[in-house]
Amino acid sequence: MIDFSSCIEFIKGDILITAHRHPDGDAMGSVLALREIAIQLGANVVVYSQDPFDESISFLSGFADIVSHVDKNKFFDAVFVLDCGSKKLVGEDLPDSMHRKSLVVIDHHSTRDPFGDIEFVDSKASSCGLLIQELCLQAGLNLNRDISLALWIASSSDTGSFRYSSTDPRTMYYAAQLLENGADPWLCAKALYESNPPERMKLLGLVLSTMQIRHNGKTASLYVSNSMLDESGADMETSSGFVNYVRSIRGVEIAFILRPGDDENLVKVSFRSTGNFPVDKIAALFGGGGHPNAAGASFQCSINCAMDKVFDVIGETYGW
Repeated sequence: MIDFSSCIEFIKGDILITAHRHPDGDAMGSVLALREIAIQLGANVVVYSQDPFDESISFLSGFADIVSHVDKNKFFDAVFVLDCGSKKLVGEDLPDSMHRKSLVVIDHHSTRDPFGDIEFVDSKASSCGLLIQELCLQAGLNLNRDISLALWIASSSDTGSFRYSSTDPRTMYYAAQLLENGADPWLCAKALYESNPPERMKLLGLVLSTMQIRHNGKTASLYVSNSMLDESGADMETSSGFVNYVRSIRGVEIAFILRPGDDENLVKVSFRSTGNFPVDKIAALFGGGGHPNAAGASFQCSINCAMDKVFDVIGETYGW
């Protein structure tokens, strides 16, 4: 367990809390939980996310106060970046060293490019939310309902509803505490898995039609194109989680999905593994990183070129 005593000392005055761009459930829940903790400790808090938090979790305390831009003239006593292993994954308005005293990183990724003034990293933690929970307890605060709901979103999403191999006794020990203090599993499950807009389902149908399976059934892929977004009326964030559909195919060990990036010919790839073949080492070969079972990267290439290149690298790495 990390000793957060020195971290807690930074939670005072004016602070900013953020996470990686395109936030997932762990990032969103961790940020909003730390917001509640910081308020209890007397800090003035700004929560920043360049990309919007999913409306499905709008019931979480602090959701309405998230800002997508930061005042360039604002000075912060501390900036907290959560669930993020590289500075290049943070929003563009992250205050620079002239507009903050300290940059504090709390993370659980195993593949990282350190960038904080001080970092609290535990790659054995099943979620960043678990680390925020340990910070809360070490600060001597009670887990109220608002914190427990946010941390349940964080922990349950990053463990696949406590199905992934990262779900260990430590995870369940802290999950029990969240239940005892107001976490509502069904409310959170509806938000995470059963609040799909029609546009998402239309997009899913289009994306599933791109499925490829190679390496004697061990690797599967999907891709999303801008034309699919236009046809379905969805945005790119709507495709989050699609890669898990092909990972669930019997015999598949590694799945990945390709998406167009913000720049021309920039491709983003998200990897998922069933647990036997780590994908963070694959992502690292493309300049990315993450966890053994979930990782990502971006690189310059067309979708078609990228598809073959990723399949080739996976095959070469594991002898398939």
